[in-house]
Amino acid sequence: MKTMIFFDTNFIKGAKPNKDFMNILIKNSIVPYTSDFIIYELKGQRVRYYKTIYDQLNEKIASCKDLYSQLEKNSDDLKPSFKIELNINMDNLYKKMDKTVDGWIQELFGDKIIKKDDNSYLMQVLFERNRYKLTPFVSLESDKGWLDTLIWTNFLDFCKKETFDKYVFVTMDGGFTKKSIELKREFEETTKKTTLEIMDFKTCQAILTYFQLDTVQDTSMAEEKLQEAETAKVDESDNQIISVAQYVVKNLTTTEVHNYYESHVDYNFYFRTRFNLETGKKLCNVMEESIDDYLFFSEIDLSEISSKIGIEADVFHFISNETYLSVVRIWRLIKNKMPLLVNPFLKYLVDSLNRMEVRSIDI
Repeated sequence: MKTMIFFDTNFIKGAKPNKDFMNILIKNSIVPYTSDFIIYELKGQRVRYYKTIYDQLNEKIASCKDLYSQLEKNSDDLKPSFKIELNINMDNLYKKMDKTVDGWIQELFGDKIIKKDDNSYLMQVLFERNRYKLTPFVSLESDKGWLDTLIWTNFLDFCKKETFDKYVFVTMDGGFTKKSIELKREFEETTKKTTLEIMDFKTCQAILTYFQLDTVQDTSMAEEKLQEAETAKVDESDNQIISVAQYVVKNLTTTEVHNYYESHVDYNFYFRTRFNLETGKKLCNVMEESIDDYLFFSEIDLSEISSKIGIEADVFHFISNETYLSVVRIWRLIKNKMPLLVNPFLKYLVDSLNRMEVRSIDI
């Protein structure tokens, strides 16, 4: 069965899908798509974010100049001017952001981007739907929802022409999810197909679970290889053990994080202090020593463990008990049976820990 899965803006910016995730879908005949209008919206969000920062900086500068001038009036010691100028070409910055978004989307979707129709047709559709406030226009009293309307009609037109066994529209937007019955009815009437699901997924893992692609195969392979290696002789050239170690570290450092910042955070390193080989080794040893403390926990906060070696974190980062045990097992295996791999493993672990980032979903 071939499935088309369409990603709305808020899922892309919130869940941050990567190429590995996309490849899992594609290998299982689930074809990921997005739209020109999604790209337009992502670019607009980035531009507005940086414009807000620029405007806030200018306001601060103006405020400082005003305060300085008040001091200047009553002091003979201050120089008669206060100059701070922002030498930033915002147009160039916006273009750079646009290229970044284009490159990211191209890497994820390739040619699976639904192109917009000609502008005259789009305007006709938009005005017609606005006239009757058809979903996803929000209410009779508001024009809110025009971009969602373009995204939806663009999706409908594509689905009329392309045939899949199933269609999944992934969004966290209430404009779609709260009106899903109405939108599904329109989908059936317009496309003559009855296989649409409008799903509110917030993580890539939730999608894998929905399609029953929970990396079961990778997990069983890793478990099998670990068991085999723990009871048999292995050497440092065992590529399968290296693959298992990479898999375990990836699970440790990519579990969903929860940030409690009240204000917007774009990119913020997870740990306040960067790891090095010494602290990476300490973390592994502390996890090994503390294993009995967490036997009854289904989830363990990595920031609690890192604080034991003096490295604090700005957010909670929960890992499963299975992931915790896998890290300890691979560390014991490498330390006791593959000593030549200790430093390479620690370097890989440290690099992965230092790359952990908090990414706010409201960019």
